Amino acid sequence: PDEEAVIVAPSGKPTLPEYTDAFRKTCESLPPTLAAKAILAAGRFAAHEHAIWRQTKPVKRLPEHYRIRISLDYRMIVHWLPGKLLRILDVIPRQDLESWIKRHG
Repeated sequence: PDEEAVIVAPSGKPTLPEYTDAFRKTCESLPPTLAAKAILAAGRFAAHEHAIWRQTKPVKRLPEHYRIRISLDYRMIVHWLPGKLLRILDVIPRQDLESWIKRHG
């Protein structure tokens, strides 16, 4: 269910991302290469770079929330209102996705 074939496409204008304290804290504890991938993914998502959208899926139980594949084992969670808001929420291990959704739903 984590990799369903749902297509997300950019809409609205590119939006400057806001980074939550949870995202900042997680990036400090991740290996540097993984933190760098998350930071790059946030910028690419914000700038509507086409390639990142193939790695992006909606979180069905949380409207306006999306998960972006950072690596095989990690996902970045974002809250996105096209053209209005882009909040980078967290980077989590893929296996923690369900518990993350329950805690934030």
